[in-house]
Amino acid sequence: MPLDRRTPDLAAARRPARGAPGRARDAWRPGALALVAVALLAGSAAAEAQTTRHAPGRKAARPARVTPAVADTMVAGTPPAVAATAPTSLTRLAGDTAAGDVAPLPPLIAAPGTPTTAPAAPANPAAPNVPGAPNIAGHLSASLVREDVVAPLVATVSGGSGAEVMHLQVLLDAARFSPGAVSGVWNENTVFAIRAFRGAAHLPPGDSADADVVARLERIVGPRAPLTEYVVTAADVRGPYRRVPGSMYAKAKADCLCYSSMLAMLGERFHATTDVITRLNPDVDVARAPAGTRIVVPNVERGPAPAVARLVIDKREGSIRGLDAHGQTRFWLPATVGSSSLPSPTGRLHVVSTTPNPRYRYDPVVLGESRSVGPNALLPPGPNSPVGVLWAQLSRPHVGLHGTPTPEDVGYTMSHGCVRMANWDAHWLTPRLQPGLTVDFQ
Repeated sequence: MPLDRRTPDLAAARRPARGAPGRARDAWRPGALALVAVALLAGSAAAEAQTTRHAPGRKAARPARVTPAVADTMVAGTPPAVAATAPTSLTRLAGDTAAGDVAPLPPLIAAPGTPTTAPAAPANPAAPNVPGAPNIAGHLSASLVREDVVAPLVATVSGGSGAEVMHLQVLLDAARFSPGAVSGVWNENTVFAIRAFRGAAHLPPGDSADADVVARLERIVGPRAPLTEYVVTAADVRGPYRRVPGSMYAKAKADCLCYSSMLAMLGERFHATTDVITRLNPDVDVARAPAGTRIVVPNVERGPAPAVARLVIDKREGSIRGLDAHGQTRFWLPATVGSSSLPSPTGRLHVVSTTPNPRYRYDPVVLGESRSVGPNALLPPGPNSPVGVLWAQLSRPHVGLHGTPTPEDVGYTMSHGCVRMANWDAHWLTPRLQPGLTVDFQ
């Protein structure tokens, strides 16, 4: 299915609510009009906050959520030039309980020698729809046997869950066309990665992985099994590991926003859901395994990120593409972008700076919460920080590329306008995020 095709129902669900017809407007008192307008705005915002990728007739397994993704926050270490242009006034969106107060879009910070122009108004297309694809990574509904995973892929992979889907996801990830968290479950990120790979490999468009796709992937990845063995180290056992507090203020008091367990850490290290790590090792309590324990994990080693001329953020499909000087796609990563009410920008920006393992500055007012909630708070760094392991400041204040503590949700939820990716993708991409790198939002 073409990327710009959208179902009427989904498009209608994302369409803003309209006011009353003009014929009835004259008969309403001004006070009643105001109440109706507020109610309509509240309904529109609530619908927007719940919107997520989904298949026709399939309920979302978990509701979409807009998390503090730093579009309207500051990260410790942000350059003074960026902080100086931060907006000081807030615009109230009446009835928008999901967004609260939203800072107006500030001006661009132009790269040296670049004329500053205002970007075009962001488009608001409905998210694409992949028939038969669940909206999140989910859990395996089939058994996952190691021998089945390493068996050759001889048939077209186009849905379901289990060993063949997991094998394909490992190949895609290793070839730099990431399906998100390796889950063994057919989902939209997997389909979008296949589409992107088909285009880059000059194969006919399609949503499935046939023999030609698998052969090209294996040619890139080389002769290797989709699973590998890993030996748990003393450092793995030592951690540190911490329970992740629920509130921002409790997080601010923590000594680190570390992984919650060794199982969670190994899941991120090998780009997989904890369900996959657990199922591949049915006889091992991975979270409590002693040093020297041998476990089986996805073989997702990619090698360094290739050099690119620019990044393209596709807001319609939710992705980051790395393009070379000839416009060829060198890698594709799933991403979470802004919503219609809290959009990511449109147009050309540039990387200003990168901050690995940043501290996160929580500002409840800027995030649209009540002033009575409490003061600002500075959160310690760590993979469970709201911005994960990276903050890459772009040439618009409060807009950046960053990681996330919930990689399985990447591409299926919404941000406050920033671009969110899995921590492993953020870490992998960091060396290429040099100041001045072009980032095109479209």
